[in-house]
Amino acid sequence: MRGISLVRAGCIVGRIFAPSCRPMRLGRRVSTRRSTYCLSSGTSLRMTDIHYNFARLAVDKAKLCPVDPSSKNPLPRVAVVIADGDRLVGWYAKGHGGEVAQGPNVITIPLVKNAHAEQALLEALAQQDLSTTTAYVTLEPCTKRKGKTACCADLLVAAGIKEIHVGNIDPNPDVGALAWKTFFAEGIKVRDFPPDLRNEAARDNQAFLGKFRATPSIEDGASFDYTTNGGARVLGSAGREFKTWWTECNDRSIYAVDHQHNVSIAKNCTTFNQVDDPGRWFEDQHYSKKVNEGEIVIFRNEYGYALVKVSHVRKATQATNAELNFRFQIRYF
Repeated sequence: MRGISLVRAGCIVGRIFAPSCRPMRLGRRVSTRRSTYCLSSGTSLRMTDIHYNFARLAVDKAKLCPVDPSSKNPLPRVAVVIADGDRLVGWYAKGHGGEVAQGPNVITIPLVKNAHAEQALLEALAQQDLSTTTAYVTLEPCTKRKGKTACCADLLVAAGIKEIHVGNIDPNPDVGALAWKTFFAEGIKVRDFPPDLRNEAARDNQAFLGKFRATPSIEDGASFDYTTNGGARVLGSAGREFKTWWTECNDRSIYAVDHQHNVSIAKNCTTFNQVDDPGRWFEDQHYSKKVNEGEIVIFRNEYGYALVKVSHVRKATQATNAELNFRFQIRYF
């Protein structure tokens, strides 16, 4: 496997390094989280430092991903770096493009529309032997794709990569740490990005990660793993938001919880327009109510009511994460 050496290239200088990073010159002393070393010709870097630098590169490349934070459904910033020891093989940033190293040359990977980062980079490296390489991914590789396209976790396995470093867990209920199960089953070593890089990647991906914790709309739908984040889900406008909590009951039903304001069920109502005055249903209220699929539960606060219709409930299994899918309507006073 050939590529750009961390040592020879001064920790990947020039076009390989993100514009936001200061290129490291040969001979310059660089402080890392574990040691200080000199990037001079012939210097041997510890693998902990090499892993850190490639994870750092992945986080920087993810900053190139075009994302509209005001979008109702923001896409994630994802970048992947593949390296062989201290040699960079290639990188790709979702929605931007990437590069691969061929000997001393750098070849541009053009943007592949709608492609995931891992998918695009592995397609560009399809003719190379990746059995001795390590992948660094800022967001957990997907474990489920629509259509016939293979998921990124399976693509990494098929490529023969033996070690994968991951930044943030994908909170999507169809992913949510399931990649670890896929990799462990294939004997792949999985390592975490250092805490400072995981935190930075999460800040850069705040719009995407946040949509699984809160939905600021007045009327919308949402889906999340109710066993994460304490079962909390925030609905409505900031400053007037409703804090809802959910806990496991069984398949096709779930408990809605609000210890402060209580909750109620709009009995026999199956659409929001059938609920005239939400307050009348609080004649039968409790801090916890069992909600079946198709039923409407009502939360309240000092600003109004949140009507939530439970569409689908799935308990966690060995193969899938728990999931609550619902639609809601906010009625402010």
